[in-house]
Amino acid sequence: MRFLFNNYKLVQRLIHIISAIVFIASCLFVIWLYQHGYLTNQAKLQTLVGQDKFLGALFFILLQMMQVVVPIVPISLTMVLAVMTFHPVIGILTSCIGIILGSTILFLLTRWYGKRFCLLFVKEATFNKYEKLVATHRSFTIFFILCMISPFAPADLLVMLAALSNMSFKTFSKIIILCKPISIIGHVLILTYGGEWALHFLSLIHISEPTRPISISY
Repeated sequence: MRFLFNNYKLVQRLIHIISAIVFIASCLFVIWLYQHGYLTNQAKLQTLVGQDKFLGALFFILLQMMQVVVPIVPISLTMVLAVMTFHPVIGILTSCIGIILGSTILFLLTRWYGKRFCLLFVKEATFNKYEKLVATHRSFTIFFILCMISPFAPADLLVMLAALSNMSFKTFSKIIILCKPISIIGHVLILTYGGEWALHFLSLIHISEPTRPISISY
């Protein structure tokens, strides 16, 4: 950590650049998976992980945990891939374990190193905006609970804000263990069924398009 803070601006810029590059690469990877049939063929997707389901599940747990602490890979991508690769229950369980562990580590790191640690990953303007938003609520605990239940709340940022507040580690642990699985299940259901509906809608549009008559010039 000493190296990070001694070269703060450089590390901050590198993290932001790497995050943008990985996000674009992740989007291209999803397009590649779809074009090659991995997103429509579960058996084919499972071959990417291998035959050892235990090691595969452990890999996804570590991946989820890592991306909470260092938010580079989009969490939605790893959640959906975990569900598609394994049984839905196992996929959701791996996401829950990894994200809860990652959130706990993120909470402790933020509490130890303070706001400067947060600003390595979050733009200062964004952080200040949410900091002011939280300050307007009478009870941060209730606000935090509602956000942890919500599927698309900025959870990592709110975990950092919780660590900077006077919330005890015991209270944080109870909230994250009880509420986070709810948001993960909702997140997966929305992404999975929303994606299916979108693909179905696009297929209907494609089918309903009138075929243009072939014009033959003499």
